[in-house]
Order: sequence, then structure tokens, then C-alpha cells
Amino acid sequence: GDNSMERVYEGTGIGLSLVREYVDLFNGRVEVLSREGEGSVFTVLLPLKKCGLSVEDQLKPDPDQISRSALVYLSDINPSVKRQKDGLERETGTVDNDTVLIVEDNRDMRLYLKDILKTRYKIKEAGNGVEALSVIAGSMPELIVSDIMMPDMDGYRLLAELKNNASTSRIPVILLTAKVGDEEKIMGLECGADDYIVKPFSSRELLTRVNTLVKLYRYQKMMEERNSIIESELAVAREIQARLVITAASEHHENFYAFYRPYDRVAGDFYGYIEDADKIHIFIADVSGHGVAAAFLSLVARNELAGLIKKGTDAAAVLEQLNNTICSYTVKGNFMTLFYCVFYRETGCLNYARAGHNPPLVFSRKKGSVDELKPSGTALGIYASLGYESGNIYLGEGDRILFYTDGLTECADSSCEMFGTRRLCDILKKSPGLNPEDLSLHIVSQLEEFAGGKSFKDDVTLLVFDVPAISPGTG
Repeated sequence: GDNSMERVYEGTGIGLSLVREYVDLFNGRVEVLSREGEGSVFTVLLPLKKCGLSVEDQLKPDPDQISRSALVYLSDINPSVKRQKDGLERETGTVDNDTVLIVEDNRDMRLYLKDILKTRYKIKEAGNGVEALSVIAGSMPELIVSDIMMPDMDGYRLLAELKNNASTSRIPVILLTAKVGDEEKIMGLECGADDYIVKPFSSRELLTRVNTLVKLYRYQKMMEERNSIIESELAVAREIQARLVITAASEHHENFYAFYRPYDRVAGDFYGYIEDADKIHIFIADVSGHGVAAAFLSLVARNELAGLIKKGTDAAAVLEQLNNTICSYTVKGNFMTLFYCVFYRETGCLNYARAGHNPPLVFSRKKGSVDELKPSGTALGIYASLGYESGNIYLGEGDRILFYTDGLTECADSSCEMFGTRRLCDILKKSPGLNPEDLSLHIVSQLEEFAGGKSFKDDVTLLVFDVPAISPGTG
């Protein structure tokens, strides 16, 4: 026996199996005596005495006793042996554009594999792993059929080279071996092989496995191409969405600062503020779900909201009209929460309404306290023709409002504890001297430390508004 992984000549493993099949047909047996370092002796024992039968008749096998497995192998090497009518015929047809690389140091075995596969695929050949890598560098195959024991570079080393290279890591690989046993098979699969075939094998088995893996590889490439197109389109959508969101950071507004980190390429959170001579309109919203559907609904809502703001109506009336519009665009049960308010510069009055959104936190500089703005109101897009409650609060210069989405307060740590509003309230009370930008970044820093990283499981948006000086007579 020879257990070396690299040698000049290797048997195919088919011969011994066929001998066993033949001997079984005559009710005989095969014995083996093997000594390490000396070699192996195989003995074939056949019964020759059957009462009433000549020697010639005794050596003629009964066709009914021929096993199906024997026919599979015999038909591969002898065309005169007819296949049973059960679909074992070799699959033929036009040659596909797909290429299969055969890596095998045994010339006879390589020709045998080529003969099976050339009916369907373009064939390239290599005598070992080193030659295979050279062939692959020139042209990428759709599948590789490789022996394990080869000189210079065996099948396992070739597999490792392929899987460690990003450009070749996804090429399906079938390993061939004459070694039998679960450990050998498990080793091959753990190394990254897509399939593992033990010699001897039938042409039908090989061709079926090759066909299956090539089809899967085609589908995988197709999905990757489609995903690439989708990713490209999502990047454009993200850029468009980013331009439509008014970001205080980009405008360096002394009274505003916003932080926005979407969970997906495109998201459902949006926010903004619109100023005119006597008022400041502020809004923040969160659409259920993520991705394209959420982003589409947020754009519809934002455009409709911009039109309603121009009409100058009460905050509650704005939500009532916006809800009726959203109801005509929602699909599969998605909805939107929103908080909208109007700050009047002349009086310091804040008129506000809430549609199921997280209540903003108001920090009173004079009192050092934090209160929530939480009038009742159902999320937008669930039921049409709903009424909303509005509220009014008078603010002074230096007071502060923190608007946020639930991605902030519901962010959890490793023990599943949520960040919560209490932590936000504490930060507001302890940081009255920070400007809006520094306060926002401080909150984000605390959130990242709490969550153990910068990756959150939901869109996170916060907007800080510092109340400017009250200006009587601006209207």
C-alpha cells in the first residue's frame, strides 16, 4: 500500500472494485494480505464444482444476478454493455459555454473524466495543483474536479489556495479520492470542498454532481450581479434621500444640530426645520420597518408636510391632513410616527402635536428640570379621518428641546437592557453648558459606549434645538 499524498503514479481505484463485482457474480471472494513496506497480495477464489454443469457453464454468470451497480461501472468502460432502461443513459447534448477544469496526475483517469464531461462542458486539464493555479490565472473555470493525491501540490493545498483568494474562493470544487472513510470525507468538506466523490464512481454520478454545482454557481453569479445592481441603485437612493433631509450640521446653525445614522442603505427616519421671519417649524418622524418601502413613505410624507407647512395651520390640523394622505400610500401595514411643532419667535410659544412619536424632552434652564411633550395621537397611516390633540408651551431663551426616534432609547446593550429616556434626561440635566453640536455628539458617544459599538439595530436620529432670544414685534 502507499499512503503518500504525493507520488508519480496512482491507480484509479476502479480496477479493484470491478474485480470485486465480477467475483461476486460467481459467488467467489477476494482476499488480501498486506505487509507495510513489502506490498500487498490479492487472491481471487472462485468455486468451480457445481453438480451437472460444465466448467464453461459454471463460468457464465446469470444475467439476473448482475447487480445494478456493476452495470453502472461496466457500461462506463464497455459500450457493448447495455444500460437498464431506468434513465442511466449518459446525458448528452450541445456543449455549454461553462468550463470544467480537471486536475488529475493520472493520465488515464484524466482522459476518463474528460470523456465523461466533454459532452456538456469545455474541458481544461492540469496534472497537479501548481498547473491548475496557472490555468486558473489565465481563465476562470465554472467548476474544478480535482484528485487529492498529486505531486508538487495535492488537492488539499490547491483547495486552500483557492479558498484563500477572493477571486477564486467561490469556484465550486469536487474532490476525487480512492480513500474510503468518513474522516477523509469530512476533512475534504472542512477544507472547503463543495462535494466529495469516492472512486470508483459512475459517469452518471459524476455528471449529475457536476451539473448541480454548475447550476448553483450560475445562480450565485446571477444573484451577485443583481445584488450589485441593487446596491448601486440603493446608493443613489441614499444620496437623494440625504439631500432631501435638512441637516443642521451642514448648515452650522447655532440653535440646531442633528445626528442621523440609518440602519439600512436607505431608511425611514426623517427630520427637519423650516424658518421664516416669525416662526420656526420643526419635525421628526420614523416610518415602521427599514429599506426601500420605509424610505419611499418617508419621502411622500416629507413632501406632503412641506406643502401643509406653507398653509400655516395649527399643528394638530397639519397631522390630521397628513394622516389622510399617508393612509393612501401605506402598504403591508406600515405606518409612521411623527412629532411636529411651530415655535413663535415673538411670544416664545411652542404649538405642537404628536402622532404616536417619542415625546421630545424639554430642558428648562431656569428650573434645571426636564419634561416630556406628549399630547395624545395615533400613528399616521393606520386609520383615516382621525383627530389629533395639540398643546402649547412657553419657552425662554436658553431652554432646550431634544427630539429623537426610538432607535436611540430602545438601543440595547449585551444584557438586553435599553438605553431609555432616563439616561437622556440625566445627560440633559448635567450638560447645560454644551452647545447643540457638542451635546449631540456626547449623547452619541454615550450610546456607542452603552451598545458596545457604532452599529445599531435601528435607525438612530436626534435633533437638538436651543431656544433663541424672544423677539417681540417680529410678526
